[in-house]
Amino acid sequence: MRPSPHHFAPPIVIAQRSQITASALRREVALTRARLDDAGIVAGDRVALHLDESADAIVLFLALASQGCSVLIVDPRQFLSAVDAAEVGGAAHGILPRTITDRRGRAAQPPAHRVGRPRYWPLSAFVTLTPGVVDDDAADSGEPLLAATDEWWHRLDGIVLFSSGSTGGPKTIEKRPADVAANALSTADFLGYRDGDVLLPVLPLSHQYGFSVLLIGLLRRLPVVIAPFRRPVEAVRFGRRWNATVMEATPEVYSVVARAIDRDKIDRAHVTPLRLLGVGGGLVPHPVHSDAHRTFGAPLLDGYGSTEWGNIALADPADPDGGLRALPGFALRVVDEGGTTLAPGLPGRLEVRTTDVDDSPWHDTGDLAALADSGALRIIGRYSALNRNGLVIHPSAVESAVTATGTTAVAVAYGTPDDQRFALVIEDDLRQLPAAWARRIAAIVAESNLPDRIIVRSSLPRTVTGKVDRSRLRALVDGSSAPNDPLARLADRIVEHRAAFVEIMLGYSSRAAAELEFDAAVAALRGAAAEVECERPVPVPESWVYLPSNVVLYSFVLYLLIPSLWTSRIVFRPSSRAHRATRALHELLGDLHDTGIEVFDGSQREFEASRAGRRGLVVFTGRHGNAEQVRSGLGPGQVMAFFGQGTNPIVVGQRADVARAARDVAAMRLLNSGQDCFGPDLIAVHASHADEFFAELSRRLDDVSLERLRSADAGEVRRVSDDVVLHDVVQHVGRHRGAVRWGGRIDLAESLVEPTVLWWAIGDAPPCSEIFAPVFNVMIFTEEDECRALLDSDFYRPRHMGASVYGTSEAFTRWASERMTVAVGATLVAVDDPHQPFGGHGEIAGYLATSTSVRTGPLLLSQVAREFTAPPDPLVVLGGVSSAEPAREGVR
Repeated sequence: MRPSPHHFAPPIVIAQRSQITASALRREVALTRARLDDAGIVAGDRVALHLDESADAIVLFLALASQGCSVLIVDPRQFLSAVDAAEVGGAAHGILPRTITDRRGRAAQPPAHRVGRPRYWPLSAFVTLTPGVVDDDAADSGEPLLAATDEWWHRLDGIVLFSSGSTGGPKTIEKRPADVAANALSTADFLGYRDGDVLLPVLPLSHQYGFSVLLIGLLRRLPVVIAPFRRPVEAVRFGRRWNATVMEATPEVYSVVARAIDRDKIDRAHVTPLRLLGVGGGLVPHPVHSDAHRTFGAPLLDGYGSTEWGNIALADPADPDGGLRALPGFALRVVDEGGTTLAPGLPGRLEVRTTDVDDSPWHDTGDLAALADSGALRIIGRYSALNRNGLVIHPSAVESAVTATGTTAVAVAYGTPDDQRFALVIEDDLRQLPAAWARRIAAIVAESNLPDRIIVRSSLPRTVTGKVDRSRLRALVDGSSAPNDPLARLADRIVEHRAAFVEIMLGYSSRAAAELEFDAAVAALRGAAAEVECERPVPVPESWVYLPSNVVLYSFVLYLLIPSLWTSRIVFRPSSRAHRATRALHELLGDLHDTGIEVFDGSQREFEASRAGRRGLVVFTGRHGNAEQVRSGLGPGQVMAFFGQGTNPIVVGQRADVARAARDVAAMRLLNSGQDCFGPDLIAVHASHADEFFAELSRRLDDVSLERLRSADAGEVRRVSDDVVLHDVVQHVGRHRGAVRWGGRIDLAESLVEPTVLWWAIGDAPPCSEIFAPVFNVMIFTEEDECRALLDSDFYRPRHMGASVYGTSEAFTRWASERMTVAVGATLVAVDDPHQPFGGHGEIAGYLATSTSVRTGPLLLSQVAREFTAPPDPLVVLGGVSSAEPAREGVR
């Protein structure tokens, strides 16, 4: 332990802002009890407390316990507002570190005089520890840190926790403190916690797992390092400063830290003092075990438990791979559907009971598990048996088999009792196509057990504790075909008027592109309800949208219709280049559905002026320079989502299927006659495939010569309608005429551009920015490092948006995926999912901004609505007296 700067007594609670010694902790608890008395908080009251990452909150917990209060441990992130958290738990008082806000982000002012409503207090009303080591001159008496009366220890609701909510909404679990303490100490004994250990829970203390580690520290008088659990690497660094020896965390945390060490983002020396690594909060895939053991030099000690029961079974430190062993006081059994105990090794429903009470009943855990002859427990997943053609299928067994390969996958049952099915939802940041995943799963799962559907997501929704949120995934699966939501009904009506919509879209699109866009728009509408259920956006008061000049119908759905499900008022401004078509689409949609969406016909400057002094979301699509102008006018309470311009490269690596890659390159660059925002402006091809690639590509361009374009039927070809774009094409092709290998002709009178292939060695190629024309900028490379260096150059880095890779190495693919949305062996159109975030980390490609901050990265408006708010001048309510605080702005 690092000694304090002015005393030799080591801190017992170590937070980033304050570290407090044992003697000072007892003193602060006594002072806090006096403040509780003054506030009228007495034994018998139930008090909601958010145990955040502060020593102040721990002092207040100990004071409430010694006062004899029922302590409701809450995490406001589980609810739409902190007010909800306290009221759902039936608290008489709410004490929370952060400002209380309601569901719309406005300051909540719950009146203290109303019967049945909690009285709210800020944490600072009771405890305000000074930064640094908090100590006094008194020697440590060795008295218990958690000092409370016998009445509190045996009070049936002395501690109340919320369940994680991963299989439904969070529920309150009332617990006797003596039982919670006994379970925590039993855990410490089983795992071999020692005197002199320093505990590092990289976990939220407001949930069962993190709370139990905190209790072990308080009961055993072991220093507890309260680290920033949302930033695992920083948490490990902080733990190293205080010589942490025991780390407890979720599987995801260990994976993040292991990757950081592998990538030299943190030195391995930071984890060498850790001798014991506990893990819980979800099943641990074998690759996570392996990576952690290799990285940390010690095995992960897995565990199984619940908020209701506490820790139930743990890995034996002497045999960490031998399954889980029940803790003293618990008995386990595995039964079939009829309740008959199954033979060892057979999977079934896990039941648990306590052994400290005679004839205590068995309780269903809801989990699928198996017990070995030795009694070792193996958890497979959530129990969900279904009947398929007379066979009993356990979807969680399929989930477990896939998870064992290192992939995060969740099985979700759906259908009716007479038609039982299950989907496998896979987390894959590369968004590989479901067909590719189906082939992989077929290699590890029996044919009779294959899922009925495979859904691929770049990330799965998680609870505040890091568990996959199965309830939201069920909503995703069930809602994806929901027939009764308003936008699904609108989709049906739009399909009935397909011809009318396509005819309007010909004003800005070729017929083939219009048909493709129409189908995408309909699919997006039909998936809107599932997106809302999965992402759970917070209501937005207003939204101002700048629509693009292309893909107008699809943009109308993404930026106007779907957000109308959570936005009170939406106003949009059409692009001048597609004004007529946009107005026509708006009117036709208004005839079919009461959208309530307003059109603004004034100038951009007038549009900006119309939102002055109002709160809401600005959505801008277009050029970066124009976006910066809009951003400069953002006011307080306004958030801007910018969807911009990207190079969208296609990289054809050494192991590529060249014919497929050439086909996809041609299809993407010719889409809408080259005037689609997904078109690749840079095509990098490995030298070993250069000749074959050119032969395949030129074969696909034979039918689109300038003569063929001139004679095409009406609507088949879209002419270049923007003079700026036509000028850019003439400049680019003319300046690099020596690199033209195919085509190169431009009919200025007809505004037609013949497909043109420009060909360079990668080191000789000029910077290629976005051009809305069928121009193929092909660059030949011999080493992937050349591609990496080019894409990471000052010109291309700000344009990181999306990329397609064919036959590249895993290292290059991962490198690209950390910067852009990546499609593996497919086009960006093929993997485009309107209900998932899209984009990259280039500031020209897009960003989320307030008047004071900018954050790049993939965007989805429902996530923006949920995660980013700017409430106006929130108020803190203290004893009925309101005091203003500065408005919080920027990104949380």
